[in-house]
Parts: sequence; C-alpha cells; structure tokens
Amino acid sequence: MQVVVLSNLNAGKLVFPFVYVLFLLILPKSIPRWILLLVGFGLGSIVDGYLHSYGTHAFSCTIIAFIRPFLLATVAPKDFSAEEGIITVYDIGFQKYLLYAGVLVVIHHFFVFLIDELRVGSVFTLIKQLFVSSLVSMFIILCLQYIFNKKK
Repeated sequence: MQVVVLSNLNAGKLVFPFVYVLFLLILPKSIPRWILLLVGFGLGSIVDGYLHSYGTHAFSCTIIAFIRPFLLATVAPKDFSAEEGIITVYDIGFQKYLLYAGVLVVIHHFFVFLIDELRVGSVFTLIKQLFVSSLVSMFIILCLQYIFNKKK
C-alpha cells in the first residue's frame, strides 16, 4: 500500500504519509529487541529500495524500533497483556495509543524529513512537512486500526 498508493499521492511537496510504520507499531510486545531492530531495518530497507531513498527509511525505522519498547513500557497500562497478539488501539485505549503511535510516527517522520532536508536545506519546510505528514499518517493509521481490528 505504501509504495503503490501513498507514494504516488500528489498533494504538493507537503504531504508524505508513511503508513508502513504501522507494521512496527502493531508487532507483539514480547518480540525480542534484537529481532525488532532487524525487522525495523529490513522494513525500512525495503521501502528505501522502492523509493530510492538510500537508507533514509532504514535509519528512521531502526530508530523507532529502538525507542518502541521503552515507550510502550511507559504508555501501556500495567495490566497490558497482549504479549502474543498485535498491539491495537483496543488493547491500550485510544488516548494511550494516540500517544504511543503519535510519538513514534513523529520521530520517524522527523528523521526522514531531516535527512531529506539536509539535501534541500529549509528548516521551515521540514517543520511543515513533519506536522502535516504526521497528522495525515496518524489519521490513516487510526482508521486502519478501527477498520481491521475488532473490539475485544
């Protein structure tokens, strides 16, 4: 979906929704950290291969894969027990999921746009892209969460 549909979204040079990050967000809590890092790097590398972005997404996905366990431990309720299943908005609640996913999406987008803007060079463009793209990505991620996951 990311490569075929969303990468061809023509909304100027402002909106770049990266919804593939959802794959890292929903992985089970019990996944070993080294596997999570490898999955993050692999996922980012696949997207880099299709988008010809030379490691930008691999770096950004590896960063959020590293941060994810710490953030999840902070945000998830103490009785959170989705050890084997995927992490959904129903597991940790809307507000906590919004915080969990929102922080990781913003961090991912920040590094993607920062690396891209190092080539282009405008801080104002970086901030606009970060804000708008993160909002659009979070909207799509939340919609997908509610469409494909049933309330428990």
